[in-house]
Amino acid sequence: MQTALQPPSTHEAARHFYAVAGGVNLHWVEVGDSDANPPLILLDGLNDCCSTWKHITTDLAKDRRVLILDLPGHGYSERPDASYALQWYAMVIAQWLDLLDIQQVDCVGHSFGGGVAQMLLRECRHRIRRLAFLSSGMIIGI
Repeated sequence: MQTALQPPSTHEAARHFYAVAGGVNLHWVEVGDSDANPPLILLDGLNDCCSTWKHITTDLAKDRRVLILDLPGHGYSERPDASYALQWYAMVIAQWLDLLDIQQVDCVGHSFGGGVAQMLLRECRHRIRRLAFLSSGMIIGI
């Protein structure tokens, strides 16, 4: 689903996309297209957006496809009337990965995105190859 809103390019060679997953119109940026490694998913922190990662995406994309998701309610993604429940965010991301036909990813979560990444690991362990956290204060029983 395309929208008329086109965010500014904040990444070198960035491609912007929109699609509906889990009933939410999501925005993400893709950089790189190598399949030498599984795709890398970058998840932003609370009240943040994809531009958080703009200084490192080119380097990260040298040997992989990098997808920088604006979490629901963040950046250019739709703002649904939903809670901040980590399970809900993980469900939306899992459906987004299904939509993109991505079976396995490496994932980096910053702050709130780290909690979402942890829940994604808990709910869809088979999809997560590697997981990294940046300033994530949330630890859940996995």
